[in-house]
Amino acid sequence: MKDILKAISAHQKAMGVDPATMTMEATMVYLRELVLATHVELAEMLEHLPWKPWKPLHVQTADMDEAIKELADVFIFLGNIVNLLGANHDIKACILHKVMEVNFTRLKEGEHVSRGEKGEETYVKSEAYKKHLSERREKGRERKGKEGEREGSGT
Repeated sequence: MKDILKAISAHQKAMGVDPATMTMEATMVYLRELVLATHVELAEMLEHLPWKPWKPLHVQTADMDEAIKELADVFIFLGNIVNLLGANHDIKACILHKVMEVNFTRLKEGEHVSRGEKGEETYVKSEAYKKHLSERREKGRERKGKEGEREGSGT
């Protein structure tokens, strides 16, 4: 992942875009452009997939090669966004791994989307996961309370 982000960063710089030298205003404009471009590429990817729920799958076409090309564009724009946000590559990779760990923990503890026979989705939270969320909320409230006490004491 680090190597890919570094290659994307080198490509940006070769195009004359160096986030390290950009003003905050230019950074925000570029960030907006990257998010919009990512959105467009996702829409272009969808054009190559059978996405219409009102039409039977057998009458829709799928061009996976083209969909993958659009996905590559999405990934490059996302890499540009990650690089623009400024953390070094080790930190970015670490954050990604932590988010994936959280996602796997949620799945393991019973939070997931279940698909029925006809493709309908049901969001599932096990009792264990509901308890976990409740405990996290309580810890957050305790932390906010302690921060409020420190602010009130002037330290």
